[in-house]
Amino acid sequence: MILGRLGNSGQATAPHLHFQVTDGNSVLESEGVPFVFDKFTDLGPGSEFELDKHRSIPRTDALPANNLVVEFPAANK
Repeated sequence: MILGRLGNSGQATAPHLHFQVTDGNSVLESEGVPFVFDKFTDLGPGSEFELDKHRSIPRTDALPANNLVVEFPAANK
């Protein structure tokens, strides 16, 4: 399942994705729902990330920490 396509818009310095999971379609009248990702790779904090050298820690059933650079497995097409 494709959740979204990443892009670089506005004043962003790198492609990124913001999303919110709620129990309804109204931002003001719905509640947030807990979630985790099945699988991703932790590449380290965004403030320290370098494309050619970074850690690579597999994570499962977790939510990435704030400002963390992550890589998701390629989507099946």
